[in-house]
Amino acid sequence: MKRNVLFFGVFAFLSGLFVSYACVRAQDQGLEITDVTYTSEDGKVTGKIYRLREIRQPAPTIVVLPGRGRDFKGMEWLLKPLAQKGYVVMAIGYRGIPVRYYLKDVEDARNGITYLESLSYVDRSRIGIYGHSRGGMAALMSAASGDRRIKSVVSASAPTDHFKSVEERKASAAHYPDRMGTRGKPPDEDPEYYRSISAIYHASKMRDVPILLVHGARDFLTLVDHSLSMYGALKVAGNREARLEVIVGAGHFFERGFDGYAFDEVISLTSGWFDKYLKGKK
Repeated sequence: MKRNVLFFGVFAFLSGLFVSYACVRAQDQGLEITDVTYTSEDGKVTGKIYRLREIRQPAPTIVVLPGRGRDFKGMEWLLKPLAQKGYVVMAIGYRGIPVRYYLKDVEDARNGITYLESLSYVDRSRIGIYGHSRGGMAALMSAASGDRRIKSVVSASAPTDHFKSVEERKASAAHYPDRMGTRGKPPDEDPEYYRSISAIYHASKMRDVPILLVHGARDFLTLVDHSLSMYGALKVAGNREARLEVIVGAGHFFERGFDGYAFDEVISLTSGWFDKYLKGKK
């Protein structure tokens, strides 16, 4: 009996590995992944472009702005499916600026668009931005920059109010010093800077950009209140193409505890949004 249980346990484990391997192979099929470097103001930004090998005409394009970890590999669950759907996808790594990098991220995103415009397989009239966490805030602030090349935005798990973000972690011996490390000073010493990097105070500048906010209901790193408040600010500002999706049971990285990840839901929401605004699908 024990041998049978052990056998079936090993069989199930190996079957799971095979299925995972098959899924990865399916995602990679027909894709070309290229390392790129471009200039942004006073520095260089590295990135990766994911696209179908055989693109017969200029394709809609998505700039992907990651979180602080700048982990392209860890985002391939999203990057590869978007590329498989016919998008040119460029994930960027930002410049190596340790403190007060928030507005620099916007420059890196916009200079990334300029780089993409030089590529023959990019449709310059159909460019969107997806950002997660740090990148989600940068995606919103890029929309607020007035850059009309940005046709649509998806912002996931974004800290939209840095006053609130710092206040939420004031009692934490681990998180508060970390947040001070990236911002340089507390809000009461430099309120203008905090206002300049908080998307919620710039909602009126993005009223004409279709924006999808995605947030996990169980996000304890950046509370879902950030997206709830941002959505309200966008609506008050007159953005008729703003939408909020709260994913029940999901955390900051869309983890669902012992139940895996909500990746499929995020892929569906993101691709559906860009299909509507970059491909014109209803």
